[in-house]
Amino acid sequence: MGGPRPAQQSARPRHLDRGRRLRPGLLQPRLPDALPGRQAQDRPIVHPRDRRRVPRADRRRDHRDGSRAGRLHCRRGRRVPRPGALPPLPGLRRGAGLPLQRWGARRGRRAHGAGDRGVLVVSLGLTHAGTTRAWLLGVYLFSTVVGRASIVDDRPIALVWPAAGVALAWFVTERSEVARGIGLFVVCSIGTVACLATGVNPTLSVLLVAAQLTGMLVVVVLLGRWAPGTGERSPAPLDSPQALFGFLGATGVGCLVGVVLGLASIAATGHMLSPVIALAWWGRNVCGVVGVGITTLLLIDRSGGPRQRPNRHDPLPDASLGELAVLLAAAAALVGVDYATTWPVTFLMPAITVWAGMRFAPLTVASLTLGVGGATLWLAVVEKGPFSGLGDVRTDVLLAQLFVAMTFVVGLVPVAMRERTAVLQAELLAQENDQRQELLTFAHRVAHDLRTPITVIDAWTDELARSLDAAPLGPPPGSADMLEGIARASSRMRSLVDDLLADAIAREREAAPEDVDLAEVVAQVARDHYAEEVVHTNRLGEVRGDPVLIRQLVENLLGNALKYTRPGEGPDVTVSACHTHGGRVVVTVADRGVGIPDGAHDWIFEPFRRAHSDDIPGTGLGLSTCRRIVERHGGSIRALSRPDGPGAVIEFDLMGTR
Repeated sequence: MGGPRPAQQSARPRHLDRGRRLRPGLLQPRLPDALPGRQAQDRPIVHPRDRRRVPRADRRRDHRDGSRAGRLHCRRGRRVPRPGALPPLPGLRRGAGLPLQRWGARRGRRAHGAGDRGVLVVSLGLTHAGTTRAWLLGVYLFSTVVGRASIVDDRPIALVWPAAGVALAWFVTERSEVARGIGLFVVCSIGTVACLATGVNPTLSVLLVAAQLTGMLVVVVLLGRWAPGTGERSPAPLDSPQALFGFLGATGVGCLVGVVLGLASIAATGHMLSPVIALAWWGRNVCGVVGVGITTLLLIDRSGGPRQRPNRHDPLPDASLGELAVLLAAAAALVGVDYATTWPVTFLMPAITVWAGMRFAPLTVASLTLGVGGATLWLAVVEKGPFSGLGDVRTDVLLAQLFVAMTFVVGLVPVAMRERTAVLQAELLAQENDQRQELLTFAHRVAHDLRTPITVIDAWTDELARSLDAAPLGPPPGSADMLEGIARASSRMRSLVDDLLADAIAREREAAPEDVDLAEVVAQVARDHYAEEVVHTNRLGEVRGDPVLIRQLVENLLGNALKYTRPGEGPDVTVSACHTHGGRVVVTVADRGVGIPDGAHDWIFEPFRRAHSDDIPGTGLGLSTCRRIVERHGGSIRALSRPDGPGAVIEFDLMGTR
């Protein structure tokens, strides 16, 4: 009990340990190993929000090192900025700015959930989330006005309701319960005011809005089960056909719940609606959620909203602008024919959406289908097109909306299939790259580990040869042949190790392009092989590339040309170059050796494949390394037979200098 206190503990007052520690990985100061008068690890890192608990004297002593992190964290009580947040403007004191801006900063801070409490978001402007909410608010107001303007009789049910899709997109993209509650209150208020403005009594207005929002919340809950990731990752719910159909199922069930509650609310006020009106109510909600909701989610994603795309593959690209113009012209022609004539050409619309789904990005497909669908609904309202005259206006608009929703889904199914295919291809490619990297790492390690025993074998072989030569009775019969066999095997093993290391360098080395004098590189390699007399150059200039890799490329090609000679003849190699119109330099290495057998011009660039495996020693890695080097420089390499006689021609291209 009365023993000495351990050296690791500090006599720090207890009230100083109640501060909130910063979460690892966030911006936090790194204290020095030792501070004057105390150990750095004795004190917890106190969050700025809790600085009121720390005496001012201790606050001044916390960061005597003067580090930038320390100044950011504690000097003058400034709060830690979130990475990516807008920096405070110079000359403004803390807390300055418009009230709306300060409110947006507080909302942005809380919207990141309890897991990020260690960092406060401080911004003198609206955050991106605030901008998105403002944009959604404006779109919701506009869509509400459009929906309430489509009322055609004394019943409180509008013909179209695009606001349902905007509300769903708003709810699923909010990560904070507080922000989601505020959004729910705003949507409820706008809906109630819109109902009151169109003559609906207050009680029924509140009941109808509550029924509508309950249906949307049911959709949100079901999306978490049937289409997880909607609103969180891109491009959900279009990342697979299963997610798309899950979105449709959740939409249908949630809208049905909202309609049933709405019918019960109307019945409670002493009114009844016909089954046709109830079906039209459900159809307009489904069409609004599917068409407007998915398009709004894609717009939020395109603007860089809170949804994150997994690092599995890039977004699906659009086709050419010319093809897009043809597609838009075809869609406009169909709408124009529907308006000007009585020809029922609307059945061709699914074909256009399938065309768009196979060739364009999700947002393009959704925007095109939504625009054409809106035109189709307008034609039904003004009693034009194939959906006019089928009954009353509610029946016409109901059938038109169901057709638009079906066309929307038909166009998005190819998009979902393309997304799923891209994800699977990216996963397979990543898995293949990981396996290849593991094999490469293993080969690199083995090659390094084998160099030492090979060197030991060579040294002991030389020592054994000297010992046998110095023996009084001379070397035993046959010992010279045995030593020569050991030396040849060791040489082959060393060549294999060197080729493996060269291949690993060609794969792993980070290229540092610079101007390389190709003539000088060829001359150096020729001198190393003592072949200056048989290696000829013609119009070699400078190329743009990594000097180490370019040297390895020339080394392999000249080494092969000097090695694969015809019996009884010496090597004869010519290296030439010519410039192309695209700024590339085509380099040709031609020899008069044994040549390349027929049919082997393509596969000789594969690893461990040799065209002359029996006659001349080699590892089969030289040309594969050459191809890898050329491809890393954005070029291509090919093997040809010499047209004017025996021999081989290796041709590759590199980037020329400016």
